[in-house]
Amino acid sequence: MEQAVDSPQSLIVYALILLAAAVVVVTLFRRLRLSPVLGYLGAGMAIGPYGLQLVNDAESLAHFSEIGIVFLLFTIGLELSFERLNALKRYMLGLGSIQVVVTSAVFTGVAILCGLPFESALVAGSALSLSSTAFVLQLFMERGEQTTRHGRVGISVLLMQDLAVVPMLTLVPILKSGGGNVGMLVAQAMGIALIAMTAMILLGRLIMRPLYRWVASSRNQEVFIAMTLLVALGAGWLTSHFGLSMALGAFLAGMLLSETEFRHQVESDIRPFRGLLLGLFFMSVGMMMEVPLLFENLWLIIALLLVVVTVKCIILTIAARAFNLTWGVAVRVGLLLAQGGEFAFIIFGVAAKAGLMDEHIRQLLLLVVTLSMVVTPLLAYLAGRLASRIDRSQTVMDLGRVREETEHLNQHVLIAGFGRVGQTIAHMLDMKHIKYVALENDPMLVQRAQAFYSHVYFGDATRESILEAAGTERASIAVVTLNNPIAAAHTVAALRKHFPRLHIAARAYDNTHAAALREAGADTIVPETIEASLILGKLVLRSSGADYESCQMLTDEIRATGYRFLDMLVTGQEEDEHHPPAPSQGKTRKPKKVVRKA
Repeated sequence: MEQAVDSPQSLIVYALILLAAAVVVVTLFRRLRLSPVLGYLGAGMAIGPYGLQLVNDAESLAHFSEIGIVFLLFTIGLELSFERLNALKRYMLGLGSIQVVVTSAVFTGVAILCGLPFESALVAGSALSLSSTAFVLQLFMERGEQTTRHGRVGISVLLMQDLAVVPMLTLVPILKSGGGNVGMLVAQAMGIALIAMTAMILLGRLIMRPLYRWVASSRNQEVFIAMTLLVALGAGWLTSHFGLSMALGAFLAGMLLSETEFRHQVESDIRPFRGLLLGLFFMSVGMMMEVPLLFENLWLIIALLLVVVTVKCIILTIAARAFNLTWGVAVRVGLLLAQGGEFAFIIFGVAAKAGLMDEHIRQLLLLVVTLSMVVTPLLAYLAGRLASRIDRSQTVMDLGRVREETEHLNQHVLIAGFGRVGQTIAHMLDMKHIKYVALENDPMLVQRAQAFYSHVYFGDATRESILEAAGTERASIAVVTLNNPIAAAHTVAALRKHFPRLHIAARAYDNTHAAALREAGADTIVPETIEASLILGKLVLRSSGADYESCQMLTDEIRATGYRFLDMLVTGQEEDEHHPPAPSQGKTRKPKKVVRKA
């Protein structure tokens, strides 16, 4: 299929081929319970120039598909405000900088020992120190781990790596010319980049909110979506104009919007574009895998792959431990960020055009980086298993102490998750002299909480041994307050499985999350956003002259119907007296008989 990429007909044909491959292969991988990222990679290999040859111009598509990374970083920025990023600066500037510098130095030394000239070795070593933002963040979002301890640390390191691309690209022309003060030129480039970022943040804070309010006032959804696309791509173009990556500009734009009231609408509008274009990026990576070269140098490439993954994992794990992170978190971060990154493709290409890297070496390194991306889901699986074993070994020694300190408790409250909601519940229980046991899997949070609260322990509330040690069989109620929807559902399911007579109350974000918790076995569910709305509505009614009793009856009536008015609003259905609306999410399950303790 030798067609010019820039002809309209060939673009339509390519689009049809890509969409068909994505639908068939990704659906198949979903049914096999494998990561859709692997599905996109497999689809790209199948239709690419080294497979069925349905798409031959993989490099042109790769440039276009990088917009998927832009939208991915824009979405991550929406979830990270400047306050939260400020809390991560220690890991971003400290751990991230150490990882980039040490890994670059080690890989440069290895490359020199393998016979590469210093200039080529330095470029190769620097590029291999980067990890794949697209792959890691996609895995975080699939598993709901972007707000976990290892998720926040991983994102911090990835952001520092994106910043490090600037001096790495600056190094290439300097090494080619062989002159000039390298340190001065790199510092100058970084200074320009920081000035550009600061100007963009200040300008964005001044105009972003009023501009979005003006667009929203038109009440036109298409214009609002167009505005979001303009902001994401425009911010990316602006930062690329100053030598930064487009992804970094989109991330900053997302953070600026995270501080506005339009955050959730923007996130909903951008999701389809992000998913499609990110899938296209993964497919383009699969297309660029030169299968003949891979088989010709199979053992060499496997050896290089093992070296890259092992060295990066060891350096990151040791560096994370140096920043007082637990072994479990350190191992997760080390394995999850052990692959090569998509920016390595750009750096290798620039170096090859400048004559600093042999084409054969470039192709070998591209294969190593691509394969390291392919094994990322496997590394994530190993990270989870190893971290669980490490955490288990660290908590087994404490189970005896937990059992001894809680054996006198009876009819107490079990709190799973000790964030702000869990601490508020514990404070209220303390005021009424009601005993409780709290389980939290963030050791730093546990350490701080133990100074103010009693019976707070480090442990995974999905494990039967830990639940038994906390005296769950004697508890009057279990309260699940985790803010991670997936972890909350797993915790509820574990409690229902091991303690079927226990009454389980759970915190949900909204009606969709509540349906998942109800399916997992929760008896009482409190959707926090809806309950906040009811409290505010009751306040408005009281301020408007309504009496307290009628306001209370109204809110009680809404709660009794399971907040079904929201389903009516979302679906546009009118409630029928004999056929009330079904829940918007989740399968209907028969109500099971739950025998509660007196």
